[in-house]
Amino acid sequence: MRSRVNSPSRLLPLVAMLVAIAPARADLHESIDEVAARPEFASALVGVAVCDPATSELLYERNAGKSMLPASTMKTVSCAFALEMLGPKHTFRTEAKAAGVTGGVIDGPLYLVGSGYPYTYASTFADLAEAIAEAGVERVTGGIVADVSRFEGRRWRSGWTADDFLYYYGAWPDAINLNRQRVYFTVSPTQEDQPAEVTWDIPEADISVTSEAVTVAADDETSLWIDRALESNEYTVTGTIAEGSEPQEIRRALVDPGLAAAAVLAARLRDQGVEVRGDVRYGVAPEDTTEVAGVDSAPLADAIEVVLKYSDNLGAELMVWNTAVERGKGARFADAMAYLSEWLEDRGMPMGGLRLSDGSGLSRYNYLTPRFLALHLAEMTRSLHFEVFKECLPVAGVDGTLGSRFEGGVVEGRVSAKTGSLSRVSCLTGYAPRADGSLMTFAVMVNGYECSISDVYRAQEDIMTAVMTEDLREPGS
Repeated sequence: MRSRVNSPSRLLPLVAMLVAIAPARADLHESIDEVAARPEFASALVGVAVCDPATSELLYERNAGKSMLPASTMKTVSCAFALEMLGPKHTFRTEAKAAGVTGGVIDGPLYLVGSGYPYTYASTFADLAEAIAEAGVERVTGGIVADVSRFEGRRWRSGWTADDFLYYYGAWPDAINLNRQRVYFTVSPTQEDQPAEVTWDIPEADISVTSEAVTVAADDETSLWIDRALESNEYTVTGTIAEGSEPQEIRRALVDPGLAAAAVLAARLRDQGVEVRGDVRYGVAPEDTTEVAGVDSAPLADAIEVVLKYSDNLGAELMVWNTAVERGKGARFADAMAYLSEWLEDRGMPMGGLRLSDGSGLSRYNYLTPRFLALHLAEMTRSLHFEVFKECLPVAGVDGTLGSRFEGGVVEGRVSAKTGSLSRVSCLTGYAPRADGSLMTFAVMVNGYECSISDVYRAQEDIMTAVMTEDLREPGS
């Protein structure tokens, strides 16, 4: 049996090696502390947590238990929840239902029943119209009824601000969604002193546009603005556009996508030669109705990729809400958030300092901690769906919201992470690989900064670089 006692000659090289690396063992902590102490962050709260998923050990913490605005890093929670509860192959079906079809006639309304899937477009309802015609429908006598009863309660979330509602990122989730609730207006010049021309990409929708925009001389300034009433599709276009200039495209959020989708469906049915009598309106499909035709969504993993890569708020809200409905936990968003909290607690997540208000991170009532995010991502490495989850995250310098960030450094092409941005808030959480093949999770949360965003990005990159390249053990360990 070989002796376990080391000879002096064997110990000397070992001692020399330990002496050589000893100064480096403090590098991670010293490096991150130095970054967080930069003068540009004097007025900011900087929170950092680094975790080894193999052991769930927190290797570095700075303000890691502080409650902070997470912005869109909240989406890592929403998407993980949906992925774990429903699975990556789960689909949603948008249905057209009726009381019956007799001799090609639906004697009464055709119900468009929403599935809550976020990424249904005008083309989706064109496909549905084709399927309805192929099912033998030739006439609908009672109009198209949009059934959005899948969800209950208001669509917008606590902590969203009214000025968010005008923009695509503040669009309200619904059971029937159309073009991600985005309307694209095109404002074109005419002749000097004449009204500008305004068109939009959903002509079937009940949209009211008042244009006060004027064409000005070719050498004058183009300055346009489109406002919208708070809870209706009444838009006002103001400003000027220079004669001879290129048309200007401006996108705004759409209210009542269910009615707009029903109008699109009616128009596409007529294109298919189906006669549609009656109006479009809201209602609920009676229990005795059956499916005439339907369209299945792409797999859930595809939707999660859009949400995480491109930080889509609409999709994130519907990840949470749909998961609760699919699992029979209730139709109110409060039910969904309660179910989400229950799931987190069951996973043993540190819930202290948390407040969950929405699924996207747009709400300023959300609070997470760096410790929570680092441990949450560590727990996801043990999921059967981890590879799907990780591949849906933006990659530094490659794609998504990180496509133009962190190029040319150590992290480029190697770090997968979710961004989070609000006014004076910048957060980043994800996975950082090391040379030995291990994978670390990290969360860097900066709230209340007054410096330039480039300073914040530089700090985040420096912290990720330290996590990837420097010794991870705490000094004295």
